[in-house]
Amino acid sequence: MIPVVLLHGSNSWGEELSPLAQALARNGIQARMPNLLGHGGRPVPASWTFGDFADDLVAWLDAERIERARFVGYSTGAYLALFLARHHASRVESVVAIAAKYVIDAKTIEHWAYLTSLERFLEPGHPRVPLYERHHADWKTMTQNNNRMFRAWADGAPLTEADLAQIGVPVMVIGGDRDPLVSWNETRALGRLIPGAHVAMCYGSSHPISAMPLNGVAQAIARWMERATDRPPAG
Repeated sequence: MIPVVLLHGSNSWGEELSPLAQALARNGIQARMPNLLGHGGRPVPASWTFGDFADDLVAWLDAERIERARFVGYSTGAYLALFLARHHASRVESVVAIAAKYVIDAKTIEHWAYLTSLERFLEPGHPRVPLYERHHADWKTMTQNNNRMFRAWADGAPLTEADLAQIGVPVMVIGGDRDPLVSWNETRALGRLIPGAHVAMCYGSSHPISAMPLNGVAQAIARWMERATDRPPAG
């Protein structure tokens, strides 16, 4: 049985994807939820790049003796899953990319820099701060690292459209038709860039993940995974 690995987004942690994992379990899919580099109570380095996330995840696969996995990524985790499919394809059986934003323009970087601004989180009464304090070893440094990483993407995003066109594993792209961060048009455009990708829409927003109809999403993923195992990779 090829393992299924869920990848959380920036400033999140593995267990925050438990509602999705539970929905997948009801459809016969048992998933693992690792914490990304510097997240979820792990030691926080002084800085990191997106490639560091990928290298750390490959090291986790090695430690867990997982040769290949099916990755289900959410938000930044979805982008990471696609990055793995492009640059570590031998470790990737398939990818489900949920709420993946691939258009990394100046407006996007400005918005993400705002979303990961330490000053924003330090405003009185921010609802995420108690969760960060509970789930992260050093949430302030983690937040600053993510902020600097996103700002550095102004010099070039980790994945270009040419990279996406080179992905050769089965990919499913899922997005909401009213998502405030990733438009449905962008989700469809991402699907067109990846050879053979299957695109699925859920009604409403896919940010935050609690807004998604997770039972329906999990059913769609399970059906797609069953079909994807019966066909060769694209390319």
